Amino acid sequence: MTASELAIRGYQASDFDRVVELHLLGVRQVGADAGPGPWDADLATHEAIMSTYVDGRGDFVVGERDGVVVAMGAIRPFDDTRAEMKRVRVHPDHQRHGFGEAIVRRLERRARELGYQAVHLDTTTPQVPAITMYEKLGYEEVGRATLERFEIVLMEKPVS
Repeated sequence: MTASELAIRGYQASDFDRVVELHLLGVRQVGADAGPGPWDADLATHEAIMSTYVDGRGDFVVGERDGVVVAMGAIRPFDDTRAEMKRVRVHPDHQRHGFGEAIVRRLERRARELGYQAVHLDTTTPQVPAITMYEKLGYEEVGRATLERFEIVLMEKPVS
């Protein structure tokens, strides 16, 4: 499999169940499932996804392989000049094929189109493969934080 085998398109209501499934698989895979709470309000309903990402100055995309959603990611405003990248997930059976990179690159292009100068993101320290991917794509650590019981790595990349 290669990234060229991934068809990336905008999120649709019919993707909702699969998006939630991918999210839960992703956080459980790295031991970052904090259980239900306000931190997942953006994925609570189709309407929440639309209002958080699509209806504003953001976007939510999914990647399909053979008609099945196997990857996803989103951007939303972080501030006037930066987009925040969120919810980048790839199904465990489809990791290490460049699908995550393809989603990130698509979201970076979209951020540029929307007028952002940079993309900001956070990830937890146990997500070493994600951190490695982001560094490979030009993201630099700009700080650390703590959220609940998780140490968070803050990263950014100029896109303008």
